[in-house]
Amino acid sequence: MSEIIIFGRPGCPYTEAALKKASDQKIKHVFIEVSKCPDDKMCKLFRMMAENNNHRTVPCIFEVKYVGGFEEFDD
Repeated sequence: MSEIIIFGRPGCPYTEAALKKASDQKIKHVFIEVSKCPDDKMCKLFRMMAENNNHRTVPCIFEVKYVGGFEEFDD
């Protein structure tokens, strides 16, 4: 598994379980607290992706995968 981004809330049992699982399985991860997420492009992207997937709860977990440059993207 690639690196993951976990959007969630501290104290949420599901968010805490996701963070523990990522740590236990040594999955590289970044945690972003939804309530402290600034109104920037990354958080807008998170909200858009969550809404597009009808996901309205936390945690919301995204897998990050490097594609490459244009030539790799073109494959």
